[in-house]
Amino acid sequence: MRRVAPVLAAVIVLAVASAAVAGGGSSIAAAPELPLGQQQLGAPRGIDYWHVTLGGLDQLIVDYGYTGSSDQYGGKRLEVCVVKPDVTDYTLKDARCATWNALDGGKAHTEFIAPIPGRWTVMVGKAYDIGYGGCFSDDEIYPTCQHETAYEITAYVKHYTQTSLSGPATAPTGTRVSLAGTVRGAVAGGVELQYRSRGWHQDGVAKLRPDGTFAYRTTRLAGTPGGTFVMRAVYRGDAQHRSSVSNLIRIRAN
Repeated sequence: MRRVAPVLAAVIVLAVASAAVAGGGSSIAAAPELPLGQQQLGAPRGIDYWHVTLGGLDQLIVDYGYTGSSDQYGGKRLEVCVVKPDVTDYTLKDARCATWNALDGGKAHTEFIAPIPGRWTVMVGKAYDIGYGGCFSDDEIYPTCQHETAYEITAYVKHYTQTSLSGPATAPTGTRVSLAGTVRGAVAGGVELQYRSRGWHQDGVAKLRPDGTFAYRTTRLAGTPGGTFVMRAVYRGDAQHRSSVSNLIRIRAN
């Protein structure tokens, strides 16, 4: 037992350490990078600051919840505010949230598409309420607020993708047609090829190459001579990538 106890104690310490995090920084300049897909805990007096690096048109997804007790007014108000990469501690008071979401107890979910690339700042603090004070409102930020709160937050990023498709302008009726395309921003997974005939229908699936390109031969070219066969490629996305749909290609049957 004397040999086992220290090992057991070490395991307990590691388990607690992995579940408890000191929280974000005390300013934009001191903000750490928010680990993606990992729950973080914070209990700031004022605002907790985190950084998230986003590419242009990347999607930020934030799940967060209030973990403290009710305040003196019976509220559990909490807010997440995201500000642009060019906002600094000096300019924060005059800045506005690019996106914000508030709750009063429980948990919430918010999503945001970054219009520009950069290191965005995610701020977590007590939501403002008239008469009660707070760190944020829908159109104003109070960087010097000292209201206590406690929260959990988990962030995810889905990177922007762009799908393109190319093929011949004409092909014999009833033959298979070779198509090619690219999913910019993705390097694995599959692309669904669809044809239009009173709605969209799957023709097949092409596998992405490591460089994001794919090739495909249609199962058939329907229609009559002189008719037009319309196709598109659909990338469904995954946990790290946004979905995207290609341009339409029109192949005339001859």
